[in-house]
Amino acid sequence: MILERTKDLDLIKSFMMQTEIYKHAAEDGASVDPEFTANDREVWLLAIKDSVAVGIVHSHLESGSTAWFHPYILKGHKEDYLILIKLFIEWFEKYFPIEIQKLNAYVPTYAKQAYQATMSAGFKDEGLNRLSYLKFGKLWDRHLVGMIRSEIN
Repeated sequence: MILERTKDLDLIKSFMMQTEIYKHAAEDGASVDPEFTANDREVWLLAIKDSVAVGIVHSHLESGSTAWFHPYILKGHKEDYLILIKLFIEWFEKYFPIEIQKLNAYVPTYAKQAYQATMSAGFKDEGLNRLSYLKFGKLWDRHLVGMIRSEIN
């Protein structure tokens, strides 16, 4: 698997709007026609395996020192989710400016496999954002997971 940067908003939207991706990317009640952006403070990376896009990572800056990341993978490639996260960590270390020292993600508590993958990749659990995500008709807590550059192996 490789990560390939894209700024093609039509491609980004077509991948993100696949039912199996969007249902994990958006809260209940989210727009059925969301606007996707690609600017100087964010990056979209397609995960390519055997010449096919199987996942996507969206990362955006929060501040002068912190970035957020949101990885998504097609159901048929769930076994590659940890690989996707690790590839993004390598990409982050190589391409993000050194001033960006922190990488964060929110993982809903119902997404146990996603949480395990982030922990296996070296992220630390930094606490819960309680009742902060509306999904499946109920409010869920989200784990805040983070990694600083010095923790990257």
